[in-house]
Amino acid sequence: MRKFIAIILALSALIPAIAQNSRKVSGVVRDENADILPGAIVVVKKGAADGPVAATATTDNNGRYTIECTEKDYISVHFLGYAENVFPTKGKTTLDVNMVPDASQRLEDVVVIGYGAVKQADLTGSVTSVKMAEIRDEPVLSIDQALQGRVAGMEVTSTDGEPGSDAVIRIRGSRSITASNDPLIVVDGVMDAVSSLSDINPNDIEAISVLKDASSTAIYGARGANGVIIITTKGSEDSNAAMQNISISFKATGGVSQLPRNLDLMNSEEFGIYRNEYFQHAGVSGNMNNDTPLSNLSVKTPYTNGPGTNWIEDVSRIAPYQNYSISMNGFQGKQKFYASLSYSNEQGIIKKSGKENYTGTLNITNKVFNWLSLYANLRYQYRVQDNFLTSIGAGGIYYAAQYLSPLINPQDSYNPMSNSITTQANAVVRLEQNTDRTDRRPLNIGFGGTVTPAQ
Repeated sequence: MRKFIAIILALSALIPAIAQNSRKVSGVVRDENADILPGAIVVVKKGAADGPVAATATTDNNGRYTIECTEKDYISVHFLGYAENVFPTKGKTTLDVNMVPDASQRLEDVVVIGYGAVKQADLTGSVTSVKMAEIRDEPVLSIDQALQGRVAGMEVTSTDGEPGSDAVIRIRGSRSITASNDPLIVVDGVMDAVSSLSDINPNDIEAISVLKDASSTAIYGARGANGVIIITTKGSEDSNAAMQNISISFKATGGVSQLPRNLDLMNSEEFGIYRNEYFQHAGVSGNMNNDTPLSNLSVKTPYTNGPGTNWIEDVSRIAPYQNYSISMNGFQGKQKFYASLSYSNEQGIIKKSGKENYTGTLNITNKVFNWLSLYANLRYQYRVQDNFLTSIGAGGIYYAAQYLSPLINPQDSYNPMSNSITTQANAVVRLEQNTDRTDRRPLNIGFGGTVTPAQ
C-alpha cells in the first residue's frame, strides 16, 4: 500500500512540470508593408524546424493567432505568394511575424513573349518561364538537357546516346505525320537563329520562355503552330538582369560516361558449341552426331578456343567530357555589354565518336537617348561532330557489335555467321578505315533598336 501511495505522489509531482512545458504562443502576421494578413497558416513543428506537425492554426480577420506548443518546438508561418518563416519558440509567448514575398512566385517578374516583354501578372496566355539561375550549377552541356522535366506539358526525349545529337522536343504533341513537329526557336527576337538548342552555350542564357497555346504563338503564324521557345541571352535588349560595373566569371565542368552494364554474350567456346549443335539439328555436315569426326565439325575444337573476341569492349570506352566557359558583363555609362567564350569536348562511348564545340558571343546595348536604345548581337560557333560509325546494338544487324562472332579476329574484314552468303560488317574495321565528320560554322549577327514613346 505504501509503494502505491509513493507512486501516486511521484506522478502528481510531474503534472506541474508537464503543464509548465506546454504553453500558448500568440502574435500578429503582417506582410512586407506591415498590413495584416488574415488567413495565414501557422504550424507547430515538433522538436525541429523540419519536424512533424504537432498543431495548426489560422490567423483571424485581424491577423492574430494563438497556438499551443512546447519549449522545444518551432513555429512555421505560410501564406500564398510569401516565403515560409520558421522560428524557435524557446522562451517566447508572443511572436509577431513579417512575411517576405517569395521571389519564385512574384507576379512582377517580366516574361518575354512574342509581342514583347510583359509582367507575369498581365499575362493571359499559356507561357512557362525558366530562369537559368535555377539550373546554373547543373553539369549540362546543352539546353535541351536542362529543360527535361522543368516545363509542364513539354516532352524532351533523347533519341540516342550520340554526343551532340538533338533531343526530340514536343510542346503541342505530334500534330503531323509527314511535316515537322519541332517547335520554333527564337533567340533574342530572331527566328531560326540556331538550328538546335545544342548550338547555344547554356551559360550565355538568362531566361527561356515556352509559348504553348494559340494566343501566345499567334504572332508567329503557322511557324508557331508547334509551340515557340524564346531564348533571351545575357546583355541583350530584352535582358532584365541587374548589371554590374564589370563582372568576370569562369565555369568548368567535367565527368565521364560509360556503359551501365556489359551484355551477357557467348564467348568463343560457348559460341563454337552452339554452332556445332546448330549444324547438327539443321541437317548439314552429314547430320553430325557424337561419332562425327572433327574434320566435319563446323568448329573443330570449341573447348580450346578460349574467350575469343569481345566486340563490345573493342568498340566501346569510358568517355570523358569537359566544358569551360569564361564570360564578362557590365555597363559603362548608358552602354551595357556581355561577352563570352566557351569550349566543350564530349567524347562518345563508341570509339571515334564525339563532339567539339567552340562558341563566342557578344551582346551590346546602348541607350542613345531616353527614348531610343540600340543593340547588336553577334554569335559565332565552330562545331566538329564525329558521327557514329558502328553501334552496340541499335544500329542494325550490319553495324552492331553484339551480333559479331567471337570466333573471328578484329582484323578480319567480314564476319561469316553461317554457311549462307550472309556476312556482317566488322565493327572494328569500320572504325579503323572510315571517317564520318561534320563541320559547322554558323555566324549570327543581329541589330535593332527600341523606341519608347514619351509619357
